[in-house]
Amino acid sequence: MPLGLTVTHQALGSFFILSVPATAPYFEAALARPELVIGLFPSVAYLMAMVSSVLAYRFFPRFGPLGTSNFAILIGLIGYLCLAMSTAWAFLIAAILMGIAYGPLNPSSSVVLYQLAPLRQRNVVFSLKQSGVPLGGAVAGLTLPFAANQLDYTGTIVLSATIVAAILIGFWQHSHRIDTGIETPGARSGGNREAMFHLGCQLLAAASFCYSFIQLVFSAFLGLIAYQFFDFTPVAAGVVLAVFHVSGIIGRPAWGLVADYLRRWWTVLPAIGVLTALLSAALVPLIRVDNPDPLLLYGLAAALGLCASGWNGVYVAELSNAVPSSALGSITGKGLSITFAGVVIGPITFGFTLETFNATVALLGLFAVGMIGAGLAWAGVVVSRRIVHAGLYPASSPA
Repeated sequence: MPLGLTVTHQALGSFFILSVPATAPYFEAALARPELVIGLFPSVAYLMAMVSSVLAYRFFPRFGPLGTSNFAILIGLIGYLCLAMSTAWAFLIAAILMGIAYGPLNPSSSVVLYQLAPLRQRNVVFSLKQSGVPLGGAVAGLTLPFAANQLDYTGTIVLSATIVAAILIGFWQHSHRIDTGIETPGARSGGNREAMFHLGCQLLAAASFCYSFIQLVFSAFLGLIAYQFFDFTPVAAGVVLAVFHVSGIIGRPAWGLVADYLRRWWTVLPAIGVLTALLSAALVPLIRVDNPDPLLLYGLAAALGLCASGWNGVYVAELSNAVPSSALGSITGKGLSITFAGVVIGPITFGFTLETFNATVALLGLFAVGMIGAGLAWAGVVVSRRIVHAGLYPASSPA
């Protein structure tokens, strides 16, 4: 049940933010500059998530980790309802509130699952929890446009917000019961948290910046690549993007299973980076030939989803293994603030490169970012395991 709650929290947080691109055709006529608003929305949301993820652990002693997530979802729900007003200021307020809501979800769920998940299954448990992110995006993309066609945009927002509120009420008390069994050190306890964010954690976080950079680039631009370079229709380009997200849902627990199997001998985190880099480069010859086989792009989208969107759970598990459980909430939040920086910067940088140079340069840039991320991931895992084995920052190992 704790895993189900944390997956639901992740899915709802993702659902809020990704509801905007999913419903864009239905509200853009009401906005003066819809492209600007839609483009800035995720950047503002993830900037706020960077801040709230770092501060989340301070609320654990008072509300509990899952209780903190519940309050975060409540804040996100208020922001989601703001979308019904269809004004630029309402969207700005919605982005701020949704970002504040999104940041604490990972640190709080990490604290709970770290203490409850067996060590031998930690990678797959964290990966299953992270699968809630693409799941929320898939639910938004599949349900909101359909509902908007049957009702209208405002009615869809209100109806879906009511459903979310019912879900939140349904598991609020159960979250409290689980929190009573979770150790939550005080905000000032647990030693020097700045020192606990050691070199290994810093390298892992830097790798996550590279990985999230690429993941959000493909989330934002893969459909456009299919439309511009493969002459796909808008609907077919949307299917390509859906393949990418669905593969991410599959890839996260799949990589977690592999990581748990190889945990004693190796780590898969650098390998995911290398594969992502190679798959990014594989797009270059496809966009340079006339009439490429559409099946190649579908296959590449599936492979990219498995890798570029499948790394998150393994990363959070490696980070949790690198620090004491008493500091996990704050360290996870600090690491994820760097992850969110890649989310913000990636699409902007790729779009600028695409506009200034060309698609080949932009895609080869992703190859370079992926390889750098793989190197940082390998170094981060090696350094973290040496620090833990030396007993400098002993990570506890729950049964």
